[in-house]
Amino acid sequence: MNSGFESGSLGDAFTIAIFPPSSGTSAHPTVENNPSAAQQGNYFLLVSRGSDPLSIIFKLSQQLTGLCHGAPYRLTFWSRSTPAAGDNDCKVRYCLGGDTCQVADPGLDNWIRQTLDFTPAPGQTMVTLSVDTRNTTTGGTTCLRDSVSLDSFQLVAL
Repeated sequence: MNSGFESGSLGDAFTIAIFPPSSGTSAHPTVENNPSAAQQGNYFLLVSRGSDPLSIIFKLSQQLTGLCHGAPYRLTFWSRSTPAAGDNDCKVRYCLGGDTCQVADPGLDNWIRQTLDFTPAPGQTMVTLSVDTRNTTTGGTTCLRDSVSLDSFQLVAL
């Protein structure tokens, strides 16, 4: 896994989809080189609102292969966001596969560690990791913050 975007890009493993909201232009993803702002290392992913006054809507994903079915794993990564004026509701959903998901606030200003435990089903050796701000189980479809940052993804066998 990309432990912190240290290549200076999303690399070959991660893909990001940006969804234009109904009122304005879509969010802008960049891999930032700022050691004092990164959770670890020099680089982190920053998704900012761009000119849309309302929301950040994105989905980051990566295919994970070589898993041992029946063996437990733990996904960890760090997230944070910067506040916007007015309503600051923001939920980020992160999943391993389609049905092992958590919904959490990405944190305001400070990095917050996110974790998710997962055990592949029998015969399952590949799973999709996804992090998104749309279609969350809370009914919300947007993140009303100025930006969301992600860093230091790790998947370890327990």
